[in-house]
Amino acid sequence: MRRPCKECCKDECVTLDSSSTCEECHEKAKQTKEKLKREIENLKAEVAFLSFWSPADRHHHHLSGGSYGPGFTDVVLVAAKDGPTGDPSTPVPAHRAILAGRSAVFKALLENETEESRNGTIKISDVSYDALRLFVGYLYVETCLDEQIACELLVLAEKYQVERLKAY
Repeated sequence: MRRPCKECCKDECVTLDSSSTCEECHEKAKQTKEKLKREIENLKAEVAFLSFWSPADRHHHHLSGGSYGPGFTDVVLVAAKDGPTGDPSTPVPAHRAILAGRSAVFKALLENETEESRNGTIKISDVSYDALRLFVGYLYVETCLDEQIACELLVLAEKYQVERLKAY
């Protein structure tokens, strides 16, 4: 049975089988689907690579044997709020280049002669360790936000001018 193609809406283009698309539209859709699959796989590989090297990932941090593991971090961020047991918060290691590249505030802080720039420790006030760890993780891969800490992340995004996180 010959019917008009539903994709291209051309009366002269008809389907010859039980599908509702002509051969040309079917082939275009197949190519688009394959292209999108490749793009998704490439993006997954990039995220996996960045996640592996993100020092904000707790598992990676413990495997590295310390704050300056295989990612060659050169700065640590410390949440000013005490840790869960009242001890000082665990430092969150990071790379200056990532922080400066994602935040104008970190860039100014780290490029100028500041105490933070000299000693490699940035203290962040009024934020929990978990929120700080997620914030740094976001700066690396721009994904994986925890809705329960969204308010703290929004405060950090505003304070450090990370517009994409604010929009997210």
